[in-house]
Amino acid sequence: MASFSSAVSALNAVTPVLGTTMQFISAGAGLANSIAARSNGDMARQQEHDFTQLAQQQKVNMEIAQQNAALEREKIEQAAADTESRRRTALKRAVARQRAQYGASGLGAAPGGSGEAVLLGLFDQSEEEKNTANALDTLRKKALDQGLANQQTLNLLQTQQLKANQALERALL
Repeated sequence: MASFSSAVSALNAVTPVLGTTMQFISAGAGLANSIAARSNGDMARQQEHDFTQLAQQQKVNMEIAQQNAALEREKIEQAAADTESRRRTALKRAVARQRAQYGASGLGAAPGGSGEAVLLGLFDQSEEEKNTANALDTLRKKALDQGLANQQTLNLLQTQQLKANQALERALL
């Protein structure tokens, strides 16, 4: 019995120490949870900041790309107008020169004759040049549109990658 009572006495002496130790452990766990929660809150704020910053950067880049594309479209349109003007002027000169040559040779430009066929050939050639230039301009505009679409795709990809990386960071904590 003596050993039982000495064991109970020893246990009674250790119990306050165990209670204090448990309080320290509980406080430590609470502090760790508090730090983790604060860290998670900081991470969430940092991730939101990163996401906002990426969105703003992408918006600025897209606006710049759109402005550059609009400027390039204006250049294409101006070049097309200049080319069309030069084409018409050259056609008028060629027709006038051809008519002058026919008049000088005494052939004239009588309707239905070979002179008319030559003049129609000049018109057809000029129209082909116009169609070729229009096709090239259309291709250039499509390239601009494709560049903008590529920029949008890149923005979407970057956004998805950031979201995936952030989700992975959250999962690891």
